Amino acid sequence: MSNKFRRFNTVLFKLSASYILIAALSVLLIGVLASIIYKSYFNKQIEASNNIILDNLKDFMDKDILEKSDALYLSIISSDDDLHEYQNFRSGDKIDYIKIKDVSKNLAEKQILNADWCMNLYIYEAESDTLIGTNGIINSKAATINQKPSWFDSMIEIRKGFYYLPTVSLDSVFSYSKQNGCILARTLPHSGAKTRDAYLFCEIREDVFADIMRKTAGAESMLLLVDRQGSVISSTETVEYPHNISNQDYFKKIAESGSDHGFLKCKVNDANSVVSYSSIDRYNWMVINIKSASDFYRASKIIGFIMLGVCLITIVLVLLISNFFTKSIYNPMKNIIKKLRGDDGRVISENEYEIINNAFMNMSGAITNLEETIENNKPLIKNNIVQSLIYHKLNTIEEMDEFLHVIGKKFGGNFYTASAIKLDKKVMKKLSVENSSAILYNIISEIESLDNGTSSYLAAQLDADSIVLVGAHETDDRTALMQEAQYFEDYIASNYYLSCVMIIGSIVKTPTEIYKSFDCVADALKYRFLMPKLSVAFGDDIIGREECGATMPDFHIEEFKKFLNTGSVSGCKKSAHIIIDDLVNGEYKASYCNTKLMELVSVVSRYMKANNIKSAELLDETMMNIFDEIGDVYEFEDWLDSLVGRVLEYLKINMNENSAAIVENAKAYITENLASELSLNLVAEKVFLSPQYLSKVFKEHTGMNFSAYVTNLRMEKAAKMLLSGNVSIENIAGMVGYNTTHYFIKKFKEKYGVTPKVYRTKHL
Repeated sequence: MSNKFRRFNTVLFKLSASYILIAALSVLLIGVLASIIYKSYFNKQIEASNNIILDNLKDFMDKDILEKSDALYLSIISSDDDLHEYQNFRSGDKIDYIKIKDVSKNLAEKQILNADWCMNLYIYEAESDTLIGTNGIINSKAATINQKPSWFDSMIEIRKGFYYLPTVSLDSVFSYSKQNGCILARTLPHSGAKTRDAYLFCEIREDVFADIMRKTAGAESMLLLVDRQGSVISSTETVEYPHNISNQDYFKKIAESGSDHGFLKCKVNDANSVVSYSSIDRYNWMVINIKSASDFYRASKIIGFIMLGVCLITIVLVLLISNFFTKSIYNPMKNIIKKLRGDDGRVISENEYEIINNAFMNMSGAITNLEETIENNKPLIKNNIVQSLIYHKLNTIEEMDEFLHVIGKKFGGNFYTASAIKLDKKVMKKLSVENSSAILYNIISEIESLDNGTSSYLAAQLDADSIVLVGAHETDDRTALMQEAQYFEDYIASNYYLSCVMIIGSIVKTPTEIYKSFDCVADALKYRFLMPKLSVAFGDDIIGREECGATMPDFHIEEFKKFLNTGSVSGCKKSAHIIIDDLVNGEYKASYCNTKLMELVSVVSRYMKANNIKSAELLDETMMNIFDEIGDVYEFEDWLDSLVGRVLEYLKINMNENSAAIVENAKAYITENLASELSLNLVAEKVFLSPQYLSKVFKEHTGMNFSAYVTNLRMEKAAKMLLSGNVSIENIAGMVGYNTTHYFIKKFKEKYGVTPKVYRTKHL
């Protein structure tokens, strides 16, 4: 290839040419299609808008004229006086002109109120052939031609209901101005025994219709209001327009269509026009809009030109943008080629991919080193995959597959699980870091080497004594999963002499849901403390307790307190065992069980504090180490029993030294609660002693037994209250702890030899 044409073989030229060609063709094609489609759509919108205009026009006519005409008609027929007058102004052959004058006056008043649209009102009485107007009366038999309205003789027959006379020039004796208008005729209802036909005629100004049509349609349209016979009621034309259009081609087509509304494209006065029409059904009228086709669709034509113009402008802009992006896309390759060739920005006249291919051939050594690096870091990458799956950091299967491809692992199935293996913590803690790490590594290798055709595993270290494994399975057979778990347990026990617990999480259907299975494992492991004999189990079978809100009766803890206060070691052990056994076998949440176990420790702690026993005196380093090494609930029970034994033994040894202080505490409690029940058992519990021991030390220090001391103290307080105010004896009895006044009086007399009443009288 000559140097002249080598430039066209470059990536830059091919990239630019493809961008320009694709952009130009795409924009042009889209622009043309958009122009055609949008123009068609816009034409429909124009037609729809025209329909709305015609509908609005009908509403305006109805509201501004025809509804007012209806209202006027109703106001006339609803007035009893008016109805009586226009049907009773004739008696035999005589006419009551006074009544006629009143009717005429009444009509004039109503016409004045509606002068904006109504020129005249008439009532016609058929029997007498008499027409009453706003300014007088005409009898057709006696009236001259000049006296009659121009439309009077054309009124040959009027049927009942609504009737309309075409637009004419109104120039009767009742009309002071010559204007075009139409006449609406309505039958007036009968009144009385004798029926006489009477009609109301209303002369409506034609220009009122024309003004409404001009305001609604605009200057470019010609609007006609016609009846079904083609008679023109009103028109927006300022020049004279035919009074009848029944011979016009467009009116014939409208009549032939039989439709109440629609569009026609035809010639009107030798001009291409669009004729739209809509019927006013209640009056049997029709509104016709005639507009030249060029004016009617002018907006859509403009849109078409605008769309094409936009396309051309877009093509220019796309060419500029494509040129910019072509250079932007090419610049990285240009820089690569520049570095590979070592030139200084000269125009490249040969295919760049050949240069890059040669460069990649030289990079094979670097790639080999990279592969070795990846190989060395496969365990770390695999560990990150497992961690990402169980902690929901991998959101797509594609992302997981990319990482698996890097380490050359296959991991796929119809079902997935997450599991955890917890090794014996005490044994692992005694091993060196090197040995414990080697054990974990070998166990992980064994797990991942399992190849039974139905399951495959990825495993990683979770913490110092735990391994997490994610499994892909062909079936969701729980029996098969349990057998695999037991195989791992047997391997660990036979090769490393370690006991372990393995929890299998819930079965899920996609790798991205493995975190749900691991959440199930984490919840199940909370119960390991309560299940020391647990080895292999499904988490679903354990965490059902998490949904349970069961609580333990309070009397269990109270019974433990009672035995502790009475100094019964055996009672405390028995009570603690009942509580722990209930927590293990009951349906309690793990968090609730932990709370209850800590509550037992708290009871002992408060007991020690109440008896001034310092923790350091009993909880030596050995006891604290044992507590830190507790692995299950039964080890906790042994530790608690040991603690209770130490506390009670310590208290027994030091009891004699503290007896005086204990008695003082008991006396203080009695003094503060004289009004309440004060039994030996109750007070003994408050000072954390057995009733027998409290009774013994109480008598030693006070010289009297517990009951006598309480009674004596109550009587002394009662005596003071008898002398200190006007408190009734009944109230005093209650205030010193006696439920009945009679028993109080008996005890008081035993103490002082007189009743409370006599005692008060003698000492006041």
